[in-house]
Amino acid sequence: MPSVIHSVARRAQPRALGLLLLGGLFLSGCAQGDDRASTASGQGGASAVTESPPPFLGQRFHRTLLFLSADEGTPVAALWTFQQEVVLEGIFRTRTGYLSGEEQWEELVRDQRITPHQRFPWRILPGGGIRIQMDEGEEITQIAFDLPTRQLSATRGRLLGDWSPDPDRTLRLFQSTLILPTREVRGYLLDSGWTGADPDIPAPSDWALLIPQGSNPVVLVQEDSEHPPEGEASTWVAWSPGGGTPREWAPISVRWTDVSPVERARRNAPEGWLMQTPETKTQTPWLEASLRRRSVFMDILDGPGPVFPIRGLYQIQGTLQTESSPRGRPQPVWGFLRHRQPLSIQP
Repeated sequence: MPSVIHSVARRAQPRALGLLLLGGLFLSGCAQGDDRASTASGQGGASAVTESPPPFLGQRFHRTLLFLSADEGTPVAALWTFQQEVVLEGIFRTRTGYLSGEEQWEELVRDQRITPHQRFPWRILPGGGIRIQMDEGEEITQIAFDLPTRQLSATRGRLLGDWSPDPDRTLRLFQSTLILPTREVRGYLLDSGWTGADPDIPAPSDWALLIPQGSNPVVLVQEDSEHPPEGEASTWVAWSPGGGTPREWAPISVRWTDVSPVERARRNAPEGWLMQTPETKTQTPWLEASLRRRSVFMDILDGPGPVFPIRGLYQIQGTLQTESSPRGRPQPVWGFLRHRQPLSIQP
């Protein structure tokens, strides 16, 4: 039976953040000097605020790394998120980490802290159960959960391609191997970064990574910054490295085909999705996908109520068909979908 895990997350007042990347370049890493993490909340008070505002004040830097196994027969998803916002007191950081196997989700890391200002606020910090290895160019080559109960790492392999669906976001897809204590799992590593230079611009909404059986992965992102009213379609775009010849599909209409109530949040969350390009199969390129929930970790976030924001991490499965599908038939597909409904979205 598909599983649902609910989590009630009580967060500090600064708004939730996201991941890391500046100007489309993945300048990740751990600084050795001014980047050292020392908790600054509650210290200094007004004296911590200098006469001139700190660089990048109000900007947000979001970074997500997702490992997804290539074979649905051994489904594994590992997710690391890093969210930063430059505030007067320093850099407000939120980190989370999740692991999903057959049909269960585990939250392995969740922490928030304020660190001092630094020259490169988009750099992500290891520690607290997360270990990072980089090359000389400060590119992540391995990311790991290093906990007493969970030790695993995702290594970066060959770059399959990169894609910028909008000027503020860059996604890169790699071949990857997840190293577990007793085995190794082949799959893909999606490295996604977003920069919010304007405080009024909302963070990215839903996105997904699909692994078709015997074909190239497909990345999909929602273009709308917020969801339309329930029952109406949202607009997405999609990309695939295509074995060396990248392919894109746009626009894609996405409708929820089934929903279930998240009672503590007093709103509905999707259980199924139908994704279609306009006039499917009469234009090139075209795409059609029918997806349903396999398992979900549902975060219920802080808010004034009575309706609360939610964030869902889904394992999904279904079928995918494009103009180049083998034998012109729908392919079995499995994957991951991140869904969010902020406060402004009412049921």
